[in-house]
Amino acid sequence: MLIRRRALDDLGGFDERYFMHFEDLDWCLRATRANRGILFVPGAVVEHTQGVCSAACPVRVEYHKHRSLAAFLAKNFSSYYPGPFITMVRLLVYLHLALQAGRKLVAGRKAAPEPHSRASAVASLTAASKIP
Repeated sequence: MLIRRRALDDLGGFDERYFMHFEDLDWCLRATRANRGILFVPGAVVEHTQGVCSAACPVRVEYHKHRSLAAFLAKNFSSYYPGPFITMVRLLVYLHLALQAGRKLVAGRKAAPEPHSRASAVASLTAASKIP
């Protein structure tokens, strides 16, 4: 994300309640509500080399994704929908987490991911940058 300094000063930074995932979406929603423009560039490419965090602790990553989703929904949509509906949606999010975590635990037992190091990630990036 590229954010103008003035917009950052006006709207504040990322909400620190989101540990992983949804902090960018939350910020863009705040910017939109403040009548700030958001430019999405679908052709932009961001590559996460080797999925280091996801491979090393996939259940933890799933937990934080789902926790952030539940927090995002409660923070940004509780005023639009009745409380019981938001509660039901949050329960469904956590049910999905349980299913995803179980799937990842089973998959992890079949083939544990190889450990990744910063050095191997840097080597992969260096090799990829030499491709014509």
